[in-house]
Amino acid sequence: MRYARYAWPPMTTEFSVAFRAALESGRLTDLADAYAPDAAFEGYLPGGLREAHGPRAIVAELERQLGPAPIVRDWTVKTPTWIELEIARRGSRRGKPGSTAPAARLRQFHVFAVDHAGLVTRQWAYPMMLDTVAGGDSGARHRRVERPDGSVVYEKLISPSHDWLMRATRDPGREAILWRDGVINALPGGLVDPILSAEPEGDGWRLTMPDVSAELHQPDPSTDWWRRVMTSLDALHERYRGRPPRGICRLEDRHQALAERTALAEVDGMDRVPKMIQHGWRAAPGLLPDDVRDRLITLAREPDLLIAALSDAAPTMLHGDASPGNLGIRGDTVFAIDWALAASGPPEVEFAWLFAHSARLDELLDLTREILGRHHHELRLRLALLYNFVWMLPLITWWRAVCPPDEVAAADVELAWWLASAREGLAVLDGRRLTRPR
Repeated sequence: MRYARYAWPPMTTEFSVAFRAALESGRLTDLADAYAPDAAFEGYLPGGLREAHGPRAIVAELERQLGPAPIVRDWTVKTPTWIELEIARRGSRRGKPGSTAPAARLRQFHVFAVDHAGLVTRQWAYPMMLDTVAGGDSGARHRRVERPDGSVVYEKLISPSHDWLMRATRDPGREAILWRDGVINALPGGLVDPILSAEPEGDGWRLTMPDVSAELHQPDPSTDWWRRVMTSLDALHERYRGRPPRGICRLEDRHQALAERTALAEVDGMDRVPKMIQHGWRAAPGLLPDDVRDRLITLAREPDLLIAALSDAAPTMLHGDASPGNLGIRGDTVFAIDWALAASGPPEVEFAWLFAHSARLDELLDLTREILGRHHHELRLRLALLYNFVWMLPLITWWRAVCPPDEVAAADVELAWWLASAREGLAVLDGRRLTRPR
């Protein structure tokens, strides 16, 4: 989901300061007065969910997680209600002060909500990887390498042993294999994967690429930006229409990236996205309308009927994770990185996923129809929107659950748009007559 800059009330900063002071002093009990009487804590942490209700129980749970006498190694305030921390816990594994055992390191990020009285009403905790070369959200490892000639490249290490996304989607090293087979190193429409080499390493692969980070992660892409990248993706779809290359995944496998079973399978892991998925699945029933709740959750768990309905057109090759974080423009080139979810399916599925990364929803809908041109099929587009909604359902509901008060209205508008599109998709799935395109 999208992240924005907020105008935060001062009391949110007060809690983050108090939280750090309590950690550094080793007196987490000092935080008790910062919580509302009915405050709740949810820790989506390795081993399963930890819950606590009320100030005393929350402080006790924080002491179990972070104490005793932690040493703050890193403290990053991403926003006033989003804190990333690294601590070292003194003592033995049992937490006995004075032990000569090495200090245990731990990284987490905490999100909290504050009421008008300045009291914390909700707090959520998630793990973060300690590995200094861990990067991205999939579990892949990234490292900066300076070559003898002074040039700098980045190496991406992918392996199912440390990459939860590979495990979830049954990925044998898809990105590397597609590059070695010449599929993604000779792309049409100015589309370029910047990989320089792909070599086997251990039970995975080592990908080498230049630094293109300056072109990625556009915070609020313009309509011209969207048109440019969508036109390049359309050229990719046209090249492989009716003959997708070997080695890309099925839509069923792509769907498992955000599936509930993936969160359950990764319950003991340190990766944060499966924990966010777990949280989103827990929040979903309370955020979906009664009339479509059961149907949408069923489709999110078992999408076979929906995927079958999307298969009436000749499939093509999809990037599978096209977003501003994986796409960038430099001159006549459109960079496209991270092909781990490259999939076989209709182009509408590709474009519908783009909508999750923009507030220009209706504008992108019209642009999709324009780019698809003679290949546009309105009913398939609505099914694709439904497919992407049930795919990203746990991320939408996770964000709505943790977003700050001044973002609730925007989150509700976005959720309402997707629900309206989902209802249209359900109507197509049922063969009912639809209204005119929005």
